[in-house]
Amino acid sequence: MRQIDGAYGEGGGEVLRTSLALSAITGQAVQITNIRKYRPKPGLQLHHLATMYALAAICRAELLGAELNSQTLTFVPRVAVQGCEYLFDIRDAQESHSPGALTPVLQALLVPLALASCDSHLILRGATCATFSIPLPCLEEVLLPMLTHFGLHARVQVNRHSWYPTSGGEIEVFITGHRAQSNKVQSLKLAERGGLRQVWGKVVVSNLPEQFAHAMVDTVASELGLAGIPVSFHVELAPYGATGAGLFLFTEYEHTIASFKAYWQTGWTPQDCARKACRDLLAFHRSSATIDMFLADQLVLPAMLADEASYWTTCRITQHLLTNCWLTSEWLGREVMVRGDLGHYGEIAVKPATTSKNE
Repeated sequence: MRQIDGAYGEGGGEVLRTSLALSAITGQAVQITNIRKYRPKPGLQLHHLATMYALAAICRAELLGAELNSQTLTFVPRVAVQGCEYLFDIRDAQESHSPGALTPVLQALLVPLALASCDSHLILRGATCATFSIPLPCLEEVLLPMLTHFGLHARVQVNRHSWYPTSGGEIEVFITGHRAQSNKVQSLKLAERGGLRQVWGKVVVSNLPEQFAHAMVDTVASELGLAGIPVSFHVELAPYGATGAGLFLFTEYEHTIASFKAYWQTGWTPQDCARKACRDLLAFHRSSATIDMFLADQLVLPAMLADEASYWTTCRITQHLLTNCWLTSEWLGREVMVRGDLGHYGEIAVKPATTSKNE
């Protein structure tokens, strides 16, 4: 049984999600201790339980310690990951029926189900917009397209939106079982991103005036216009439950896609929100990085499952990236090198499967 220290590195939900995904993929049991040990609320919280139950369902795992605030969890897969039709209502894992975000659950399920022997159709219910998780637009527009570089394919259909902390959102996810077509995950080689093809944005506003969204759009157009970058927009105005606003910008280059986000906060103007996203976009554009800071850690797991070498660069090394590199390297015995300092530009190189960590 694998033993993982949940307090290592970023010491949060990322360690839990990646450990359980690896357990499901490899069929190896795992015990995770010190889960979120140094967080304000240590141990498993409601949204972590939702992810854990979903991953357990796809490999019929036995669970020990699966309870609120538990800092130790044992996860024992009983079968290979089963591609199938699944319904995951995030509230089912929460006795209070309080809402939970959909995207961390989907994030954890994507690679295991993409490696299954047949296709999967998922229905997930809960909050589609939450400031603490990967935004659904970024998952749709960036993560899923980038996973196709590894030969992994999925698409999302949004049926209803819901803004955290309210629930009621629903999405459908269609995942192609990779092993039904090929046994090998392809590698990712991104030394250069190529020229800029287009920039587009999405504004999602809930229970705020329409002028709020237009102010963000106008500010982005002005800020990027000064840099000679045209941008197109899609605006969604709908009562998603709670009050909130999110701005998501996307840059498509010849070989890659990147995303930049900003959520409206109390005390901010729409212009503040727009300028924050524009600063991040322009900083990335002026660098030579091929992958944005929010995507870099999500590519580690599929890259480590490919036989051939992978490499990419990122505009900022994060603790999430370093944690995922450590965890997957320890589990799979693959060597991965990260060159650069935390918080700065970095290069990531995963060595071929034939190269051991000791060579």
